[in-house]
Amino acid sequence: MTTQGHSTFGNALRAAIAAAGYTQARLARELRIDPGQVSRWVNDKAVPHSETVECYSQALDNRRLDVGVSQLE
Repeated sequence: MTTQGHSTFGNALRAAIAAAGYTQARLARELRIDPGQVSRWVNDKAVPHSETVECYSQALDNRRLDVGVSQLE
């Protein structure tokens, strides 16, 4: 699944989380990070480094986070 049609990384991540059947808390546990960090990404308060987006995609059952990645560079 791609996240095309979502205008920000946060929207793309939110859609990928939902499509994977995850919650923000579950993604945080999978990534071993603070749940507040996932919330900041979903709400476009922060964005992860571009190098780590692939890791997040893998945690979300290999759903791609295409939209918004260009904003990370």
